[in-house]
Amino acid sequence: MDLRPKISIPKLYTQQEKEVKDIVLYVRYYIFNSSWYIAEFDDENTFYAAVKFPNTKDLPNGVSWQFVRLSDLEAVKTNGGGIEMDLSFKPVKLNDLFIR
Repeated sequence: MDLRPKISIPKLYTQQEKEVKDIVLYVRYYIFNSSWYIAEFDDENTFYAAVKFPNTKDLPNGVSWQFVRLSDLEAVKTNGGGIEMDLSFKPVKLNDLFIR
């Protein structure tokens, strides 16, 4: 399966002026027991992502922000398989997804 995003995602660093709660997340990937929400992409291989791990309620907004390469995510193999793209995910502000 081709895991490159099928929708337009802002370039890296283009959402940095926004408040964190207003950053839009465009794509969701599942890897084992974590969810990776993509906010920015360089159109080649690098994402800026909000990562939701189990037991992250102590992190600001419950997520960890990371730069990650798609090729690195694709290389992850677990007992449950590898990376999966959530094909039903629609773009949403971080505030609407995590902050209640």
